[in-house]
Amino acid sequence: MTWFKVDDGFWSHPKTATLSDAAVTLWVRAGSYCCQHLTDGFVKQAQLRLLGEMSAAQELVDVGLWHPVEGGWEFHDWDEYQETSEIVKKRRDDARERQRRLREQREEQRRQSQRESEGDSPSESRVTADVTNGVTSQPPTRPDPTRPDVATDVATSPSAKPKRAKPRTRISDDFMPPTRVVDGIREEVPGIADEQLRYQHRKFIDHFKKTGAVMADWNAAWRNWMRTANERGEFRSTSPGPSAADAKVNDWLALANNQTRPHLKAIGE
Repeated sequence: MTWFKVDDGFWSHPKTATLSDAAVTLWVRAGSYCCQHLTDGFVKQAQLRLLGEMSAAQELVDVGLWHPVEGGWEFHDWDEYQETSEIVKKRRDDARERQRRLREQREEQRRQSQRESEGDSPSESRVTADVTNGVTSQPPTRPDPTRPDVATDVATSPSAKPKRAKPRTRISDDFMPPTRVVDGIREEVPGIADEQLRYQHRKFIDHFKKTGAVMADWNAAWRNWMRTANERGEFRSTSPGPSAADAKVNDWLALANNQTRPHLKAIGE
């Protein structure tokens, strides 16, 4: 069993203070999911429906707790606070090896006892029993909220290579996703109007320029932004009509025109 570790300052951290309950719930559920399935902090797009809402995922992206990547999202600095899949797998392999040796020693003890009952030397039986009693199975894991010690991790897994961090940058004023990314959104949202796509693109640029967020994959961030806009119904109409205020003004003008027209006819319109 693995544990998803949450820092005791999580509740008051500036990144979490403004999050909705839905976003916090998604962060915790997704962390537990990643630990159970050893994804190293990667959350697939397809798994989001089991864990939370797209709007909550966007909140986590906005504050920097998640980073959009191809096919989903990844936790910020996962391997700094959580065990990597490589460490977990090695611990489990070590536990299986200890169990295997324990079973062999118990079998040897059984055979030694049988030989002793048939007249073998009791001293040999004592040596085997002492060795067997000195080996115990692995105790169950317990929550460990502290960060792993770097020196201990290296010693435990000498073959592990440090993961190269993906460079994260701020968005540029002239950012434009490649054609394949735009075409992908057009396939997901058939009939989307060019002016709506351009409008959402400007909102995307303005939002992240204002927040100053840094991303490793701005193409994925753009794609998720457009998906969220679609879920909110912002692409449903290809030709947005007048606002409510405009509609009221138009109705008033029409009414005034109808009331005035008889008078105009009377004076020779």
